[in-house]
Amino acid sequence: MSCSELHQMKTCNEEQEPTKRKSFADKLNLFRASAGEFFAALFKPRSSNPDGLDHPRDDNTGSVAVEDERPQEPQPRKTVLNAFNKLGTAFTGSTAPRTPSSDAIPVVPASRPKFYAKWFKRNVLDLVTTRAEDMAGFLNGSKVLSPNFTKRYKLGRLLGEGRFGFVMTATRLTDGRKVAVKFIDVDKIPRNTWLPDRGSATGGYVPPEIAILQQLDHPNIIQYIDHVVEPTKYALLIMELHGSDWQHASSSSTMSVEDDDEETCTSFDLFECIDAHHHLPEPVARKIFAQIVLAVQHLQVQGIVHRDIKDENIVVDSNYNIKMIDFGSAANIPKTQAQYFTRFCGTIPYASPEIVRKESYRGPEVEVWALGVLLYTMIFGNNPFRNGKERAEGIVVMPRGFHLDSDRDYSGGKAVLTDPQMMHPFNPVFCTSGCRNLIRGMLEFDPKSRSTIDEVLSHPWLKREVEIYQKAYVSAQSAA
Repeated sequence: MSCSELHQMKTCNEEQEPTKRKSFADKLNLFRASAGEFFAALFKPRSSNPDGLDHPRDDNTGSVAVEDERPQEPQPRKTVLNAFNKLGTAFTGSTAPRTPSSDAIPVVPASRPKFYAKWFKRNVLDLVTTRAEDMAGFLNGSKVLSPNFTKRYKLGRLLGEGRFGFVMTATRLTDGRKVAVKFIDVDKIPRNTWLPDRGSATGGYVPPEIAILQQLDHPNIIQYIDHVVEPTKYALLIMELHGSDWQHASSSSTMSVEDDDEETCTSFDLFECIDAHHHLPEPVARKIFAQIVLAVQHLQVQGIVHRDIKDENIVVDSNYNIKMIDFGSAANIPKTQAQYFTRFCGTIPYASPEIVRKESYRGPEVEVWALGVLLYTMIFGNNPFRNGKERAEGIVVMPRGFHLDSDRDYSGGKAVLTDPQMMHPFNPVFCTSGCRNLIRGMLEFDPKSRSTIDEVLSHPWLKREVEIYQKAYVSAQSAA
């Protein structure tokens, strides 16, 4: 028999041999590889950080200051969840939960910015791997929570994951209600920042985010339901589950969402809503923005600033009803200038000029600036600032050739100004009742001249929508 015939027989035998079951060592190696991919996806920045801001720990919340900047064009954000599902497959040996098509997942670059490179010296990979093991363990049942939680709730799927915790769905056993459970890593929150537990008859302290949500009651702020402080590592914040799974519309004029489903749940946030349609029509943006501003006004009345307003912290359902989430950076408004904040606990693309210049700030003025960035992003589909220099100088550029319905007068449909020179979109007096004017007022460079939250609510572009929601809220309270 020739050598070639022997080789063909060997190849046939190998093809007919059934696949062997993976050994523990094979699974461990696969887990390590998946953990590395998970880590790469987790620390993939949305864009470079040109501002050079340092990232100290905040004295009020104990959280690290700034997140990295996302690109100007919204991009799908499925990378981390996709990598985590691969990690779960390696850990459990079973099929990972269904995720969006890999065609929509951006490729993780081979190199990392210098800011993240230094983290390798601190064994952060071990910390991230530990959290990944926890998430996989909670999903497959190999890790069990305390009876205080398991007797009342059953965990579902992963919704999202951040730098200081992650969120999963759960079902309340008494009535079958779907809820969201935020796993707060208590090791990252100094104990001296914890606040009294308002829901405990025996006293005790909880992380600030739990204590702040306990005192808030507003239709556009995520509802606190319960919390459980585990014996080790995590405090579980149980909240209402709100939002719809936003899918890419078939055309720019179509707004489509997929019904909430345990198999298709995502983060449900405004980022994905904008990302699915690039930019929102003015009527939709007005409806969403009015609710956001009402939520911020309620916070300020309660003496609280959110300090991380952005599209990712707004969840939206199929009727464009919104809830503000993630109060991990929230704090009380300083009463004196000596108490002003000196450290930034938000996201760089939403940082005001005074923050970029590392000046102290009170809070409400910074919130209005973030609202201006948010409305601009909703209307035009891009962040108004292309780099740190523009952000520090407050240079706002309106897109050319982008027509808005509010560029015309509401009273009779006639142009606000008839002179072609005056109709130029960069003219500062252009359309005083329109959306552009509102954005300019919120993105005013000088905090003292910047629009207040009450001025935003009473602006002609927004006032009618605000009044509709205010009447609805009063009616709901009366009925209750």
